[in-house]
Amino acid sequence: GYTNISLNQFQYSNAKMSCYLKTNLQATNFTGVTGTVQFDSHGTRVSHKISILQYRKDGSNLVKKCIGYIDLDQNKTYPFYDDCNETSLSAFPSGIPPDGTPLNVTSSSNFAMAITYFVLASAGIVLVLVCCAFNIGFRNAKVVRLTSPNLNYFILIGALLLYSGMYSTVVMTTTGIIRTIQCHFQTWLVFLGYAFVLGTVIAKLWRVYHIFHDPTAVKKPIHDWHLIILVLALSGVQACLLFLGSIVPSLQPNIHLVQNAENPVLIKDSQYGLTVHYYIPTCFQKDTPSYYWRILLMTYTAFLQCLGIILAFQTRKVKISALNDSKYVAAIIYISSITLLTLLFTHFGFYEYINISYGTLNGVIFVNTTAYLGLMFCPKMINLYKDPGGKKIFEKSFSSVKDLSDKKQVKVVNTTTNVMESFKVMEPPDTIECYNV
Repeated sequence: GYTNISLNQFQYSNAKMSCYLKTNLQATNFTGVTGTVQFDSHGTRVSHKISILQYRKDGSNLVKKCIGYIDLDQNKTYPFYDDCNETSLSAFPSGIPPDGTPLNVTSSSNFAMAITYFVLASAGIVLVLVCCAFNIGFRNAKVVRLTSPNLNYFILIGALLLYSGMYSTVVMTTTGIIRTIQCHFQTWLVFLGYAFVLGTVIAKLWRVYHIFHDPTAVKKPIHDWHLIILVLALSGVQACLLFLGSIVPSLQPNIHLVQNAENPVLIKDSQYGLTVHYYIPTCFQKDTPSYYWRILLMTYTAFLQCLGIILAFQTRKVKISALNDSKYVAAIIYISSITLLTLLFTHFGFYEYINISYGTLNGVIFVNTTAYLGLMFCPKMINLYKDPGGKKIFEKSFSSVKDLSDKKQVKVVNTTTNVMESFKVMEPPDTIECYNV
């Protein structure tokens, strides 16, 4: 009595249609391509094993080959079971095709490299504390005082920020908000740390340039507070750029997943052909406002670097040992120029290679920062050990006067006298007497 009902009249609320379908479903019994097709009174397929068949060419004919089955009770697939007399090689001579749904895995830094980052960052912070203790304990020693110990604190602050920035690459998370905080944390520490260090280096070189650019002229002395204002101004520009990127939504660093080029697509399971894609979290994405904001930060850092190179070149002929900073600061500028160019190339060119990208970033930070501290403080420690009273600081400069003619000696002595006047603002009054020629 259901023959007059068509499929166009089907409704879930139509009891007659439901009864008609159930009756015919229970009567279904045939052998299909996956095995026997039969249903019980609940509409569940009776056969608990579904055959997996493969169409394969046999000469000019297309034949079906059994290559496995699915066990519905255990919800498992058994490929190439013995009854089929097949192997993975005979079924798939070119390799098992990947599963249609790939597995996405987020990569992190190599464990050994992450431990290395942590150890180097911790060692760097210990070095900062040692240099800070030296600067405080011997700030009144002539060797230290002549190179503006107050400015050294800004180098120490910058070094502390840079070393701390290395910790953000030790443990990486894919949680959106936490990773975004990590991106802000790393960006602020690295760029502001470089601004403090480079700003201090520029201030020290500017002082030397001011004194020796025209040493015969009478000039107003440069006090430490002049140089501190210069450092704060140079660092303040970078801080403003960083603050701008933190409050403008389109400029904020956001978590992005890019495919890790170090780990290609992997066929993880030899039986099922499960495809695994490896991704790495990055703080920027190309051709976005935050990407160009990051380039702006690097451009300003490069500007400070170029300014330091110019001043280092202008003061390259200063030989007075009391200004040993001029020589070592120039070395710092040249070292950091090479390493920062390397960082710029790898950070943007190989950001899809997590170990290369983070390894280069942390390597450049550690080498530069350690060079800053080593070249700024180690020579002072050595000179203080050899000459605790600072009596030999200008000895080399004055000894060369005796080899000149009388006329040239007068000019050199006058020049040296003006230089000495510039140093009076940087040391206690009881130390000036050693400058008499």
